[in-house]
Amino acid sequence: MIQHSIAHRTRPTLLRFRYDLDAKTTCVERFDLDGRVLVSRAVADADRLLRYPAAASDRWVCAVMHERRWGAPAFIESFGWDDLALIRRDSIQHERLGLSGIALAPDASRLSVDRFGGELTVLDVPSMERRAGIPVAGNVHGEAFEPDGDRLAFLHTDQGSGSALVHRLRDGAAERVIELATAQVADDSTVGAVAFLPGDRLLVWTVRCYDGAGVVAAYRLSDGGQLWQCALGAPSDYDTLREIEDFDGEDFDNRLFNTELALAVEGDTAFMGGIGKAFAVDLATGSPRVLPIESPAFVVRVHECGAVRVALDHLGGLHVLS
Repeated sequence: MIQHSIAHRTRPTLLRFRYDLDAKTTCVERFDLDGRVLVSRAVADADRLLRYPAAASDRWVCAVMHERRWGAPAFIESFGWDDLALIRRDSIQHERLGLSGIALAPDASRLSVDRFGGELTVLDVPSMERRAGIPVAGNVHGEAFEPDGDRLAFLHTDQGSGSALVHRLRDGAAERVIELATAQVADDSTVGAVAFLPGDRLLVWTVRCYDGAGVVAAYRLSDGGQLWQCALGAPSDYDTLREIEDFDGEDFDNRLFNTELALAVEGDTAFMGGIGKAFAVDLATGSPRVLPIESPAFVVRVHECGAVRVALDHLGGLHVLS
């Protein structure tokens, strides 16, 4: 079962999504933060896969294919935070089977939709009209817009290699600005997330699916130069996963590859996951601080939730970080 989570942008509310890929259903559970305790407030079940949810202040959106077959229609659906009810459904055009990720600009004015094996499409919101398209031949992970929505960055892997790509969106077209982190994004087993930082920098967090080893680095967007790099965790951390009952390495690899990782940036610190822990990384120096969780599972997503950070692990556990 694949896990996902999103946090409201202005209030201490979080949604957890549990996907049953065999039954093609989604369980959505809403939590509100009471002090440092997450309290379950509402649960809804959907008879479809509400994939790759993204948060806006007045709603949350997700990608949906009601029928997984070649040429079947795909939709972007919008839901309310309080009652988890459907607000709007927009059809999107696609030529390939599958959807593998979406991202919403911070001001909710643009949405990127990653089509499996075809094109990363940028749509204007709320019209859902196509603004630009970026051809992609392989896998896309961790899309992120800069605050004003002018540039889009993501990780791209294909046939044993990869990189972080940055495109500028202007006049109905997407122009590649720079390619970087080719050494860090090593191969097709790499997943991760990116974030634009002040000072024209890009933060790149990558994880190897087969053993959970992580690396985070900061780059200059002017020339792609690396400012610093830091390994997260130790090779022995993978042995910690064996404490999980019925642990299966192939299942762990598959879960990481199919889970959209998320990091959080707050001031001069970035928060991201590892095995049995999260990390708080100083954005000036790259120095990490360990934030342990009460589980040997891998932290796949970290959110700002009110005044605290909340982590989701790959088994669905939620943890309020110290």
